[in-house]
Amino acid sequence: MIERVDLFQTKQDIVLFFLFVAVVLFYSLLIEYNNYKHFKAFDTVKIDAIVLKHYTKMKKAKKYYLLKMRSSDGVTFYTSVSKKYKNLQAQKVKYLGYVQEISFLEYLRGFYLKGRISQVLPDQGVKYTLMQKIQQQHSDKDAQDIYKALFLALPFGSELQKIFSSLGVSHLIAISGLHIGIISALFYFLFRPFYSFFQSRYFPYRNYTRDAFVSLGVLLFCYTYFLDMPPSLLRSFGMFLIGYILYDRGFKIISMQTLFVSVVLLLAFFPRLLFSMGFFLSVAGVFYIFVFLKLFDGVKKVYIFLWLPFWIYLMMLPYSVVMFQNFSLLHPLSIVWSVVFNLFYPVSFALHLFGFGDLFDGVLSSFIAMGKIKSEVDVSVWWLGGAVLLSLLTLYKRWFAYLLVLCNLCLFIVVIEQVA
Repeated sequence: MIERVDLFQTKQDIVLFFLFVAVVLFYSLLIEYNNYKHFKAFDTVKIDAIVLKHYTKMKKAKKYYLLKMRSSDGVTFYTSVSKKYKNLQAQKVKYLGYVQEISFLEYLRGFYLKGRISQVLPDQGVKYTLMQKIQQQHSDKDAQDIYKALFLALPFGSELQKIFSSLGVSHLIAISGLHIGIISALFYFLFRPFYSFFQSRYFPYRNYTRDAFVSLGVLLFCYTYFLDMPPSLLRSFGMFLIGYILYDRGFKIISMQTLFVSVVLLLAFFPRLLFSMGFFLSVAGVFYIFVFLKLFDGVKKVYIFLWLPFWIYLMMLPYSVVMFQNFSLLHPLSIVWSVVFNLFYPVSFALHLFGFGDLFDGVLSSFIAMGKIKSEVDVSVWWLGGAVLLSLLTLYKRWFAYLLVLCNLCLFIVVIEQVA
Protein backbone atom coordinates (compact mmCIF):
# COMPACT_ATOMS: atom_id res chain seq x y z
CA MET A 1 0.00 0.00 0.00
CA ILE A 2 1.37 3.40 -1.06
CA GLU A 3 1.64 5.76 1.91
CA ARG A 4 0.26 9.25 1.48
CA VAL A 5 2.70 12.11 2.01
CA ASP A 6 2.53 15.54 3.60
CA LEU A 7 1.91 18.52 1.36
CA PHE A 8 4.98 20.45 2.49
CA GLN A 9 8.12 18.36 2.17
CA THR A 10 10.76 21.09 2.31
CA LYS A 11 11.11 24.70 3.44
CA GLN A 12 11.12 25.71 -0.21
CA ASP A 13 7.57 24.31 -0.58
CA ILE A 14 6.41 26.48 2.32
CA VAL A 15 8.09 29.60 0.92
CA LEU A 16 6.56 29.06 -2.54
CA PHE A 17 3.13 28.52 -1.00
CA PHE A 18 3.29 31.76 0.98
CA LEU A 19 4.54 33.65 -2.06
CA PHE A 20 1.52 32.38 -4.00
CA VAL A 21 -0.81 33.34 -1.14
CA ALA A 22 0.77 36.80 -0.91
CA VAL A 23 0.20 37.41 -4.64
CA VAL A 24 -3.43 36.23 -4.44
CA LEU A 25 -4.10 38.34 -1.34
CA PHE A 26 -2.51 41.40 -2.94
CA TYR A 27 -4.75 41.19 -6.01
CA SER A 28 -7.84 40.40 -3.91
CA LEU A 29 -7.26 43.50 -1.78
CA LEU A 30 -6.46 45.54 -4.89
CA ILE A 31 -9.81 44.59 -6.42
CA GLU A 32 -11.62 45.37 -3.15
CA TYR A 33 -9.84 48.73 -2.83
CA ASN A 34 -10.73 49.66 -6.39
CA ASN A 35 -14.38 48.87 -5.61
CA TYR A 36 -14.08 50.92 -2.42
CA LYS A 37 -12.79 53.97 -4.30
CA HIS A 38 -15.57 53.60 -6.84
CA PHE A 39 -18.09 53.31 -4.00
CA LYS A 40 -16.90 56.61 -2.49
CA ALA A 41 -16.50 58.48 -5.77
CA PHE A 42 -19.79 60.42 -5.37
CA ASP A 43 -21.96 61.71 -2.55
CA THR A 44 -24.68 59.21 -3.38
CA VAL A 45 -24.44 55.64 -4.58
CA LYS A 46 -27.01 53.38 -6.22
CA ILE A 47 -26.84 49.80 -4.98
CA ASP A 48 -28.55 46.62 -6.15
CA ALA A 49 -28.86 44.56 -2.98
CA ILE A 50 -30.63 41.66 -1.35
CA VAL A 51 -32.06 41.96 2.16
CA LEU A 52 -30.50 39.38 4.44
CA LYS A 53 -32.32 40.35 7.62
CA HIS A 54 -35.25 42.62 8.54
CA TYR A 55 -35.52 43.22 12.28
CA THR A 56 -36.43 45.72 14.98
CA LYS A 57 -34.23 47.23 17.67
CA MET A 58 -35.12 49.23 20.78
CA LYS A 59 -33.07 52.26 21.82
CA LYS A 60 -34.19 54.63 24.58
CA ALA A 61 -37.74 53.27 24.43
CA LYS A 62 -37.89 53.95 20.69
CA LYS A 63 -38.30 51.23 18.10
CA TYR A 64 -36.08 51.16 15.02
CA TYR A 65 -36.56 49.07 11.91
CA LEU A 66 -33.26 47.85 10.51
CA LEU A 67 -32.08 45.97 7.46
CA LYS A 68 -28.95 43.95 6.90
CA MET A 69 -28.20 43.88 3.18
CA ARG A 70 -25.60 42.56 0.78
CA SER A 71 -24.86 44.29 -2.51
CA SER A 72 -24.24 42.51 -5.79
CA ASP A 73 -20.51 43.21 -5.20
CA GLY A 74 -20.58 41.33 -1.88
CA VAL A 75 -20.59 44.43 0.34
CA THR A 76 -22.52 43.97 3.60
CA PHE A 77 -24.14 47.04 5.15
CA TYR A 78 -26.91 48.05 7.55
CA THR A 79 -29.56 50.71 7.26
CA SER A 80 -32.82 51.83 8.85
CA VAL A 81 -36.19 51.91 7.09
CA SER A 82 -39.65 53.20 7.86
CA LYS A 83 -42.29 50.96 9.41
CA LYS A 84 -44.24 50.83 6.14
CA TYR A 85 -41.90 48.02 5.05
CA LYS A 86 -43.23 44.91 6.79
CA ASN A 87 -40.88 42.09 5.81
CA LEU A 88 -38.26 42.50 3.11
CA GLN A 89 -36.14 39.47 3.96
CA ALA A 90 -34.69 37.76 0.86
CA GLN A 91 -36.11 40.47 -1.41
CA LYS A 92 -34.08 42.34 -3.98
CA VAL A 93 -34.11 46.13 -3.78
CA LYS A 94 -32.53 49.18 -5.31
CA TYR A 95 -31.02 51.34 -2.59
CA LEU A 96 -29.92 54.96 -2.77
CA GLY A 97 -27.20 55.51 -0.18
CA TYR A 98 -25.71 58.75 1.07
CA VAL A 99 -22.00 58.14 1.32
CA GLN A 100 -20.34 59.22 4.55
CA GLU A 101 -16.80 58.76 5.83
CA ILE A 102 -16.19 55.02 5.58
CA SER A 103 -12.74 53.53 6.01
CA PHE A 104 -11.50 50.69 3.86
CA LEU A 105 -11.55 48.43 6.92
CA GLU A 106 -15.21 49.26 7.58
CA TYR A 107 -15.95 48.66 3.91
CA LEU A 108 -14.60 45.12 4.25
CA ARG A 109 -16.25 44.17 7.54
CA GLY A 110 -19.62 45.94 7.10
CA PHE A 111 -20.94 49.40 7.97
CA TYR A 112 -24.06 51.51 8.51
CA LEU A 113 -25.23 53.45 5.46
CA LYS A 114 -27.86 56.18 5.52
CA GLY A 115 -30.24 56.28 2.61
CA ARG A 116 -33.56 54.99 1.32
CA ILE A 117 -35.01 52.18 -0.72
CA SER A 118 -35.87 53.55 -4.15
CA GLN A 119 -37.50 50.38 -5.44
CA VAL A 120 -38.45 46.88 -4.36
CA LEU A 121 -37.83 44.82 -7.48
CA PRO A 122 -40.80 42.84 -8.86
CA ASP A 123 -38.61 39.94 -10.02
CA GLN A 124 -37.31 38.47 -6.77
CA GLY A 125 -35.71 35.32 -8.15
CA VAL A 126 -35.69 31.67 -7.15
CA LYS A 127 -34.48 32.15 -3.58
CA TYR A 128 -37.38 34.42 -2.67
CA THR A 129 -39.85 32.04 -4.32
CA LEU A 130 -38.49 29.12 -2.29
CA MET A 131 -38.71 31.20 0.88
CA GLN A 132 -42.37 31.90 0.15
CA LYS A 133 -43.06 28.20 -0.39
CA ILE A 134 -41.41 27.36 2.95
CA GLN A 135 -43.48 30.01 4.74
CA GLN A 136 -46.71 28.73 3.21
CA GLN A 137 -46.16 25.32 4.81
CA HIS A 138 -45.89 26.74 8.34
CA SER A 139 -48.26 28.85 10.42
CA ASP A 140 -45.69 29.28 13.18
CA LYS A 141 -43.16 32.06 12.54
CA ASP A 142 -40.38 30.35 14.51
CA ALA A 143 -40.73 27.24 12.35
CA GLN A 144 -40.61 29.41 9.23
CA ASP A 145 -37.40 31.07 10.42
CA ILE A 146 -35.76 27.76 11.34
CA TYR A 147 -36.37 26.14 7.97
CA LYS A 148 -35.41 29.30 6.06
CA ALA A 149 -32.11 29.21 7.92
CA LEU A 150 -31.64 25.47 7.36
CA PHE A 151 -32.36 25.44 3.64
CA LEU A 152 -31.68 29.00 2.44
CA ALA A 153 -29.10 30.27 4.96
CA LEU A 154 -31.34 33.20 5.93
CA PRO A 155 -30.66 34.70 9.39
CA PHE A 156 -33.32 34.81 12.11
CA GLY A 157 -34.11 37.03 15.11
CA SER A 158 -31.93 37.54 18.15
CA GLU A 159 -34.45 35.93 20.52
CA LEU A 160 -34.42 32.67 18.57
CA GLN A 161 -30.63 32.88 18.45
CA LYS A 162 -30.50 33.14 22.26
CA ILE A 163 -32.77 30.10 22.59
CA PHE A 164 -30.57 28.00 20.32
CA SER A 165 -27.40 29.14 22.07
CA SER A 166 -28.85 28.18 25.46
CA LEU A 167 -29.60 24.72 24.04
CA GLY A 168 -26.17 24.50 22.39
CA VAL A 169 -27.53 23.88 18.89
CA SER A 170 -26.65 27.10 17.05
CA HIS A 171 -24.18 25.12 14.92
CA LEU A 172 -27.02 22.93 13.64
CA ILE A 173 -28.92 25.87 12.19
CA ALA A 174 -26.02 27.64 10.47
CA ILE A 175 -25.27 25.75 7.25
CA SER A 176 -21.72 24.42 7.47
CA GLY A 177 -19.63 21.27 7.19
CA LEU A 178 -22.20 19.14 9.03
CA HIS A 179 -24.82 19.90 6.40
CA ILE A 180 -22.35 19.33 3.56
CA GLY A 181 -21.46 15.98 5.14
CA ILE A 182 -25.12 14.93 5.19
CA ILE A 183 -25.66 16.11 1.61
CA SER A 184 -22.50 14.28 0.47
CA ALA A 185 -23.54 11.03 2.18
CA LEU A 186 -26.99 11.17 0.56
CA PHE A 187 -25.45 11.97 -2.81
CA TYR A 188 -23.13 8.94 -2.69
CA PHE A 189 -25.97 6.71 -1.56
CA LEU A 190 -28.29 7.82 -4.38
CA PHE A 191 -25.67 8.36 -7.09
CA ARG A 192 -23.88 5.00 -6.93
CA PRO A 193 -26.68 2.72 -8.26
CA PHE A 194 -27.45 5.19 -11.05
CA TYR A 195 -23.77 5.53 -11.99
CA SER A 196 -23.10 1.77 -11.80
CA PHE A 197 -25.96 1.03 -14.20
CA PHE A 198 -24.48 3.23 -16.94
CA GLN A 199 -20.85 2.47 -16.11
CA SER A 200 -21.25 -1.27 -16.68
CA ARG A 201 -22.84 -0.64 -20.08
CA TYR A 202 -21.15 2.42 -21.57
CA PHE A 203 -17.98 3.46 -19.72
CA PRO A 204 -16.49 0.64 -17.60
CA TYR A 205 -13.09 2.34 -17.84
CA ARG A 206 -14.23 5.32 -15.74
CA ASN A 207 -13.29 5.71 -12.07
CA TYR A 208 -16.34 6.00 -9.82
CA THR A 209 -14.61 7.85 -6.98
CA ARG A 210 -13.26 10.56 -9.25
CA ASP A 211 -16.51 11.05 -11.16
CA ALA A 212 -18.51 11.09 -7.93
CA PHE A 213 -16.23 13.73 -6.41
CA VAL A 214 -16.43 15.92 -9.52
CA SER A 215 -20.23 15.61 -9.72
CA LEU A 216 -20.59 16.32 -6.01
CA GLY A 217 -18.21 19.26 -6.32
CA VAL A 218 -20.35 20.81 -9.06
CA LEU A 219 -23.48 20.26 -6.96
CA LEU A 220 -21.94 21.82 -3.84
CA PHE A 221 -20.55 24.77 -5.82
CA CYS A 222 -24.01 25.52 -7.24
CA TYR A 223 -25.55 25.20 -3.77
CA THR A 224 -22.91 27.46 -2.18
CA TYR A 225 -23.26 30.08 -4.90
CA PHE A 226 -27.06 29.95 -4.74
CA LEU A 227 -26.94 30.65 -0.99
CA ASP A 228 -24.65 33.66 -1.61
CA MET A 229 -21.62 31.87 -0.13
CA PRO A 230 -22.20 32.09 3.64
CA PRO A 231 -18.81 31.97 5.41
CA SER A 232 -19.20 28.63 7.21
CA LEU A 233 -20.44 26.95 4.04
CA LEU A 234 -17.70 28.56 1.96
CA ARG A 235 -15.12 27.17 4.39
CA SER A 236 -16.63 23.70 4.08
CA PHE A 237 -16.75 23.80 0.30
CA GLY A 238 -13.21 25.16 0.12
CA MET A 239 -11.93 22.33 2.30
CA PHE A 240 -13.87 19.80 0.23
CA LEU A 241 -12.32 21.11 -3.00
CA ILE A 242 -8.77 21.39 -1.66
CA GLY A 243 -9.09 18.05 0.13
CA TYR A 244 -10.07 16.24 -3.06
CA ILE A 245 -7.27 17.84 -5.10
CA LEU A 246 -4.74 16.73 -2.47
CA TYR A 247 -6.30 13.27 -2.14
CA ASP A 248 -6.27 12.74 -5.89
CA ARG A 249 -2.56 13.51 -5.92
CA GLY A 250 -1.60 11.23 -3.07
CA PHE A 251 -1.33 13.77 -0.23
CA LYS A 252 -2.72 13.40 3.28
CA ILE A 253 -6.05 15.16 3.73
CA ILE A 254 -6.88 14.44 7.39
CA SER A 255 -4.15 16.70 8.69
CA MET A 256 -3.56 20.16 10.07
CA GLN A 257 -1.75 21.03 6.86
CA THR A 258 -4.95 20.58 4.88
CA LEU A 259 -6.87 22.78 7.30
CA PHE A 260 -4.12 25.40 7.29
CA VAL A 261 -3.87 25.50 3.50
CA SER A 262 -7.66 25.73 3.14
CA VAL A 263 -8.01 28.57 5.63
CA VAL A 264 -5.11 30.61 4.26
CA LEU A 265 -6.23 30.23 0.64
CA LEU A 266 -9.83 31.15 1.46
CA LEU A 267 -8.70 34.24 3.36
CA ALA A 268 -6.47 35.20 0.45
CA PHE A 269 -9.23 34.85 -2.14
CA PHE A 270 -11.98 36.26 0.12
CA PRO A 271 -10.47 38.82 2.55
CA ARG A 272 -13.92 39.63 3.99
CA LEU A 273 -13.88 36.25 5.72
CA LEU A 274 -11.34 37.71 8.14
CA PHE A 275 -14.25 39.55 9.79
CA SER A 276 -16.64 36.59 9.89
CA MET A 277 -17.09 34.94 13.28
CA GLY A 278 -19.03 32.10 11.63
CA PHE A 279 -16.02 31.29 9.46
CA PHE A 280 -13.63 30.99 12.40
CA LEU A 281 -16.10 28.97 14.48
CA SER A 282 -16.40 26.58 11.55
CA VAL A 283 -12.60 26.36 11.34
CA ALA A 284 -12.39 25.70 15.09
CA GLY A 285 -14.82 22.78 14.79
CA VAL A 286 -12.71 21.10 12.11
CA PHE A 287 -9.53 21.83 14.07
CA TYR A 288 -10.82 19.93 17.11
CA ILE A 289 -11.92 17.00 14.98
CA PHE A 290 -8.38 16.71 13.62
CA VAL A 291 -6.92 17.00 17.13
CA PHE A 292 -9.21 14.19 18.27
CA LEU A 293 -8.24 11.95 15.36
CA LYS A 294 -4.56 12.61 16.05
CA LEU A 295 -4.88 11.85 19.76
CA PHE A 296 -6.79 8.63 19.21
CA ASP A 297 -5.05 7.41 16.09
CA GLY A 298 -5.36 3.63 15.90
CA VAL A 299 -8.50 3.43 18.05
CA LYS A 300 -11.38 1.43 16.59
CA LYS A 301 -13.73 3.49 14.44
CA VAL A 302 -16.77 2.57 16.52
CA TYR A 303 -15.21 4.23 19.58
CA ILE A 304 -14.28 7.29 17.54
CA PHE A 305 -17.86 7.55 16.34
CA LEU A 306 -19.21 7.29 19.90
CA TRP A 307 -16.80 9.67 21.61
CA LEU A 308 -16.33 12.35 18.94
CA PRO A 309 -19.64 14.18 19.71
CA PHE A 310 -18.68 14.45 23.40
CA TRP A 311 -15.24 15.76 22.44
CA ILE A 312 -16.62 18.39 20.06
CA TYR A 313 -19.15 19.55 22.65
CA LEU A 314 -16.52 20.00 25.33
CA MET A 315 -14.01 21.69 23.01
CA MET A 316 -16.54 24.19 21.64
CA LEU A 317 -18.01 24.98 25.07
CA PRO A 318 -15.77 28.04 25.73
CA TYR A 319 -16.76 29.57 22.38
CA SER A 320 -20.44 28.98 23.04
CA VAL A 321 -20.71 30.39 26.56
CA VAL A 322 -18.26 33.28 26.13
CA MET A 323 -19.71 34.54 22.85
CA PHE A 324 -23.41 34.07 23.63
CA GLN A 325 -23.39 34.26 27.46
CA ASN A 326 -26.38 31.89 27.51
CA PHE A 327 -26.63 28.46 29.07
CA SER A 328 -29.20 26.03 30.44
CA LEU A 329 -29.19 22.67 32.14
CA LEU A 330 -30.35 21.24 28.80
CA HIS A 331 -27.25 22.53 27.01
CA PRO A 332 -25.31 19.21 27.30
CA LEU A 333 -28.15 17.45 25.46
CA SER A 334 -26.91 19.17 22.31
CA ILE A 335 -24.77 16.04 21.93
CA VAL A 336 -27.98 14.05 21.44
CA TRP A 337 -29.59 16.69 19.23
CA SER A 338 -26.54 16.69 16.95
CA VAL A 339 -26.93 12.95 16.36
CA VAL A 340 -30.70 13.23 15.79
CA PHE A 341 -30.13 16.10 13.35
CA ASN A 342 -28.37 13.75 10.92
CA LEU A 343 -31.76 12.15 10.30
CA PHE A 344 -33.96 15.22 10.83
CA TYR A 345 -32.23 17.34 8.17
CA PRO A 346 -32.73 15.12 5.10
CA VAL A 347 -36.20 13.97 6.22
CA SER A 348 -37.45 17.52 6.77
CA PHE A 349 -36.03 18.54 3.39
CA ALA A 350 -37.91 15.70 1.67
CA LEU A 351 -41.13 16.62 3.52
CA HIS A 352 -40.90 20.20 2.25
CA LEU A 353 -40.48 18.95 -1.31
CA PHE A 354 -43.79 17.08 -1.07
CA GLY A 355 -45.68 19.79 0.83
CA PHE A 356 -45.64 18.20 4.30
CA GLY A 357 -43.05 20.50 5.85
CA ASP A 358 -45.18 21.23 8.93
CA LEU A 359 -45.03 17.64 10.17
CA PHE A 360 -42.41 18.45 12.83
CA ASP A 361 -43.78 21.87 13.81
CA GLY A 362 -45.18 20.56 17.10
CA VAL A 363 -41.84 19.01 17.96
CA LEU A 364 -40.01 22.25 17.12
CA SER A 365 -42.42 24.28 19.26
CA SER A 366 -41.72 22.01 22.23
CA PHE A 367 -38.01 22.22 21.55
CA ILE A 368 -38.10 26.03 21.44
CA ALA A 369 -40.14 26.09 24.67
CA MET A 370 -37.35 24.14 26.39
CA GLY A 371 -34.84 26.73 25.23
CA LYS A 372 -36.83 29.56 26.76
CA ILE A 373 -35.88 28.20 30.18
CA LYS A 374 -32.45 29.76 29.97
CA SER A 375 -30.07 31.74 32.11
CA GLU A 376 -27.45 34.33 31.35
CA VAL A 377 -23.99 33.36 32.53
CA ASP A 378 -21.05 35.57 33.33
CA VAL A 379 -17.95 33.99 31.80
CA SER A 380 -14.75 35.94 31.33
CA VAL A 381 -13.23 36.16 27.88
CA TRP A 382 -10.02 34.84 29.45
CA TRP A 383 -11.59 31.37 29.45
CA LEU A 384 -11.80 31.54 25.69
CA GLY A 385 -8.32 33.04 25.34
CA GLY A 386 -6.87 30.25 27.47
CA ALA A 387 -8.73 27.59 25.48
CA VAL A 388 -7.42 28.98 22.16
CA LEU A 389 -3.84 29.09 23.49
CA LEU A 390 -3.97 25.52 24.81
CA SER A 391 -5.56 24.38 21.55
CA LEU A 392 -2.64 25.74 19.55
CA LEU A 393 -0.15 24.19 21.96
CA THR A 394 -1.70 20.74 21.35
CA LEU A 395 0.03 20.87 17.96
CA TYR A 396 3.39 20.64 19.76
CA LYS A 397 2.81 18.54 22.86
CA ARG A 398 0.17 15.89 23.43
CA TRP A 399 -0.27 16.63 27.12
CA PHE A 400 -1.60 20.13 26.36
CA ALA A 401 -4.70 18.41 24.97
CA TYR A 402 -5.32 16.74 28.34
CA LEU A 403 -4.84 20.08 30.07
CA LEU A 404 -7.35 21.62 27.64
CA VAL A 405 -9.89 18.92 28.51
CA LEU A 406 -9.37 19.59 32.22
CA CYS A 407 -9.85 23.36 31.81
CA ASN A 408 -13.01 22.92 29.74
CA LEU A 409 -14.42 20.52 32.33
CA CYS A 410 -13.77 23.18 34.97
CA LEU A 411 -15.61 25.71 32.79
CA PHE A 412 -18.52 23.30 32.47
CA ILE A 413 -18.75 23.05 36.26
CA VAL A 414 -18.61 26.86 36.57
CA VAL A 415 -21.53 27.48 34.19
CA ILE A 416 -23.57 24.63 35.70
CA GLU A 417 -23.19 26.25 39.12
CA GLN A 418 -24.32 29.61 37.74
CA VAL A 419 -27.59 28.26 36.33
CA ALA A 420 -28.36 25.56 38.90
